[in-house]
Amino acid sequence: MKKLGLFLLLISFVFIVAACNDTKHNEESQPQQDQLDQTDTKTLEKELEDLNEELAHKDEELIEMQNEIDNLKVHENYMKEELDFYKKFAEKAVAMMSEKELTQLSSDHWTYMLVVNNEVIPNDGNITANAGEVSITLSEKQKPFFLVPIEYIEKSKISGNYLDHIFELNEKADAVHHGSGTIVDSVLYVFDNLEKGDVITFTVSDELRDRLGLATNKITITIK
Repeated sequence: MKKLGLFLLLISFVFIVAACNDTKHNEESQPQQDQLDQTDTKTLEKELEDLNEELAHKDEELIEMQNEIDNLKVHENYMKEELDFYKKFAEKAVAMMSEKELTQLSSDHWTYMLVVNNEVIPNDGNITANAGEVSITLSEKQKPFFLVPIEYIEKSKISGNYLDHIFELNEKADAVHHGSGTIVDSVLYVFDNLEKGDVITFTVSDELRDRLGLATNKITITIK
């Protein structure tokens, strides 16, 4: 019986000591926890401050972009008004022109180009090209707008089909490509495997010669 009482007393003592140690541990760890909570709070506050500054900077950028858009819209309106003014002025000027003046004005509506391997043919009609593939391109281009009546525009084109103003090719092209766009039409003659010393000749009409500003109707391409 005495042993049982002694055992119970020992057990009670163990529990009392454990409870005291736990209370002491909690008291010691609480300041550390409070310090960690304060550190986390400061970190979050700093991140929130940085985010607010970034948002404020973005707002400034958006305001600047909106101002630029507004300025562009104002400039666009000015340009439209200026274009409308010149258009009305041109229409009045055209209405006062004679038929001869209208014909001269409409002739500038069309542009013709004749090139060999993208190189404009000289005034004397003689040009050289490297051996291999050689291309001859004739193009007819019109301005994207016109002021004179359409009938003058049509009459100011080169007569017939512009393709027919190149003839008497001494060599048959290996390929012929036609291109057609809104304001540009073209024909491309391709000659393959030309060798040094080969010569290609052809003739252009008087009309095309004058449009190109050439001094001759005879075109000579010498392969070097």
